Amino acid sequence: QLVDGQNSIEVFIKDKAGQTATTVLQRTLDQTTPVIVVEQPASSSFQNSTDLTISGTLVEDNLESLTIGNAPVEVTSGTFTTTVVLAPGSNSIDIIARDLANNETIVTLEATLDQTAPTIALVSPNPEGFTNSIRPVIKLDYADSLAGINQSSFAVSINGAVKTGDFSVSDSSASYQPLEEEPLEDGLYVIEANVADNATNNVTTSTHFFVDTVEPEVTFAPANGVTIDDNTPLLTITYTDVGAGICPCSVRITLDGEDVTSSFNVDAGQATWQIDDAAPLAEGTHDLEIFVSDKAHNGVTKNSTFTIETGPPVPT
Repeated sequence: QLVDGQNSIEVFIKDKAGQTATTVLQRTLDQTTPVIVVEQPASSSFQNSTDLTISGTLVEDNLESLTIGNAPVEVTSGTFTTTVVLAPGSNSIDIIARDLANNETIVTLEATLDQTAPTIALVSPNPEGFTNSIRPVIKLDYADSLAGINQSSFAVSINGAVKTGDFSVSDSSASYQPLEEEPLEDGLYVIEANVADNATNNVTTSTHFFVDTVEPEVTFAPANGVTIDDNTPLLTITYTDVGAGICPCSVRITLDGEDVTSSFNVDAGQATWQIDDAAPLAEGTHDLEIFVSDKAHNGVTKNSTFTIETGPPVPT
C-alpha cells in the first residue's frame, strides 16, 4: 500500500532454475490538490478597464499546468500573473491548476466591467431657479445601475467652500439644510458636486440656485388716497421685482371686493384696465387691491383707495 509522497518498491523475481533478479521501483503517491491564492483582484469586483490583471500564488510541487480563462499561464517561484480581457457586464474567469497526478483545483473569479459613469443632479432647490427660503434643503440625487454608488466618494462645494461634511449621504442621495444660526443670504449659490461608482467611474455636476426673500414693489394709478374727477379712468398697477422677477400668472385683482382680474391686461410689469364709458365707476370711494408674487413665491398684497367726484365743486 502506497503512502503519500515517495515510495520505493522492491521487486524480487526467481525463475524455475533458481536464478533470481531484484529491482527497485520508485512511485510517488500524490493525493493533495494544488493550492491557489488569488491576490488581485478581489472576488466579485467591479472594473472600469477591459484589461484585468490577475495575480496570486500557487502551491504545488508536481504542477502540470495552470490555465486562466482557458489560456496557459507560467508559474515562477510559486507566483503567477496574467492579463485577461473583460466583456461588458458580468464575467466568470476560471483559474485551473492540475498536477501530474491529475489532482485539480478550480477557482472561479467574478468580475464586472462597468465603464458607465453614475448620474447626479440637484433636485432641491429647483436647479437654476429661485427659492425664498433662507434654510432650504439642498438635495442631490445620484444613481448607478451596475456597480452601485461609492458613498465615500461623494464631495460637494457651495460657492467654492467645501461642504461635504455637512451633507447626509446615502446610496442614492445627499442632502443638507443650513442651521438656524447660519441662514443663507439673498443671492446666487453655485453647487459643484461629484460622486463615483464602485468601478471608480466618476461624474461631476455644476449648477446653481438663487435665494430671493424680497417681495415685489407695487404702485397704483390712481394713487392711494387721491380724488379724481373721472369715472372712466385708466386703472394701472405697476409691479417690479429685482430678484426672481414677477410671475404674471400669480396676479389677482379685486375692485371693491369683486375679482376683476380678467378685466385687466396683465403682463410681466403692469396690469391695466380702461374703464368703459358704457360702464363707468360710481361716485364715491373705491378700493383697488392686488396680490402678486415673484418666481421665488414671495407674495404681496397691496391696495389703493381712491375717490371719484365728477360733480361741480360744493360751495363753501
